[in-house]
This record gives sequence, structure tokens and C-alpha cells, in this order.
Amino acid sequence: MVSILCLTIGENVQLCGLLRDPQKEKVFRPGWFALALRLLQTNSPEIMDTWIFDHVATVYLTLMASTVVASGIWEGLVPARSRTAARTGRWLMNAILYTFANMIERLLFRVNGLTIALVVSDSAYGLLNGDALPLWLRVSLAFLALDLYQYIGHFSRHSVPLAWRFHQVHHSDTDVDITTGFRFHPGDSIPVHAGYLLVIAILAPP
Repeated sequence: MVSILCLTIGENVQLCGLLRDPQKEKVFRPGWFALALRLLQTNSPEIMDTWIFDHVATVYLTLMASTVVASGIWEGLVPARSRTAARTGRWLMNAILYTFANMIERLLFRVNGLTIALVVSDSAYGLLNGDALPLWLRVSLAFLALDLYQYIGHFSRHSVPLAWRFHQVHHSDTDVDITTGFRFHPGDSIPVHAGYLLVIAILAPP
């Protein structure tokens, strides 16, 4: 779950350097992620997981860029509907909105979901970091809880008038394609991001 947060949220992944214990030079990682890495290992088990944490930014950006490019090519070759405006102008505007909102988030939030999950991993008040439940169940509950938060957040942005005013920027795109998913007003994305970090702190996901 921690790795999912780190790879999908796309926050300040440079803070992954906090994963290292300065005295023991040991890399902290959740048990299930370590198991997955062991299944992928070849001849050097420590090289693989160390590489992953040292290159999280590269992995995330590569996955995101590859997805955007591949989806853009596919949408151009097999469009679901006729476009009403040229993609160049739309893509540029959506990229500007995404960059602007992302820069503000980086300035406001000096920590990311991964860092918070690690900090609260030993908290006495975390809901899912104890051993009362098996690991697979805690991971499943964390995934469902975070997904539920996203659903509630999206519902509220459509039902609360003030939130809807900001969220309309997302829905004002003249066409719908892969870049529409990056078209958000900072007043829309920042509260959602803050709430996401709070949920992670409360859950203390494994």
C-alpha cells in the first residue's frame, strides 16, 4: 500500500530518501512489497528494492508519461467521437493547469503520502497498523477506505456549490481525452489532496 501511494499520488517523491536508516543503512519497506520484490529478484535481492526506492521519481514519471503518450496516440487513431477543437491548444492549457496546481501543492505540502504512512506506521492510534488483523485484510481495507474517500470527495465536489465552482474547471473541457484527467483548479485538487493525506494518517496503512 505504501508503494501504491508513492507511485500513484505523484507527490514530492524525493522524500523517499527518508526510507533509509542513517545508522543501519537499511531500507524500510512494507512486508507485502518486499515479498513482491523477492518474487521479481534475480541474483541480487537487495539491488532490486534499493533501486526501486532510489528511482521512484523516474518510475512514476515514466509510467505517467508512457500512459499519456500511449493513450493520446490511441485516441488519435481510434477516436470515440469527433473532436470539437484542436488538441494542441487544449493539451497546452490542460498542461498549464496541471503544472500550476501541482506547483502550489508542492509548496503547501512538504510531505507526501509515503512519508506520512511511514511516520504513522508505529503509531498507537493507527487503525490498520496493528497485528489484530492479517496483513492481506489490512491491505484490502486500506485500499477500500482510500477508494471510498475518493468516491466521497468526488461526490461532494458535485453536490457542494462552492466545491462545484472549482470542479467545473475539470468539466469545462471542450473535449474529453487523457489530458482531461489533469485539468483541475488548485481550489479543487488541494482540499482533496489534504484530505487524502489525513486519511492516510488516520488509517496508518500497512
